[in-house]
Amino acid sequence: MTKITNGVFISLFFNTGFLLILTNANFSQYHLPLKSWFNGPYVDYSTGWYVYVANIITQTMLINAVFNTFY
Repeated sequence: MTKITNGVFISLFFNTGFLLILTNANFSQYHLPLKSWFNGPYVDYSTGWYVYVANIITQTMLINAVFNTFY
């Protein structure tokens, strides 16, 4: 049970925390080998970032908090 819980936590953390932020980030100002993959519309935390990306992160956290209590 501990391994399942840790696996679910790591996968949710990676999917919610890193993938969403990295896919919407624009790293054109940095010299990274994979910067063509991360060519999102937001260079920094702007109003648009908070309206779109932060809203999705908050919705996902709320859904996970509510529906995980039913198990």
